[in-house]
Amino acid sequence: MNKELLKEFQLQAGGSHYPNINPELQEKFAKEIVKYCIDLVENAQLQDMVMTTYQKDFARGVTERIVKQIKQKFDVH
Repeated sequence: MNKELLKEFQLQAGGSHYPNINPELQEKFAKEIVKYCIDLVENAQLQDMVMTTYQKDFARGVTERIVKQIKQKFDVH
């Protein structure tokens, strides 16, 4: 998990007291949220909302790129 990004979110959410709370638990919590969001994107079934094969392939590619970027940004695999 991208610890710098996680710390930034913690500070934005509640101030400076968050870093003093079990950092391993916070990281696990954040990973679960990111994984849940990835699952939402992957299961959105965008390719079912379009008509042509080209559009379906395009939608599938967009989904894959979004998931890849989320995983890279948050360093979650």
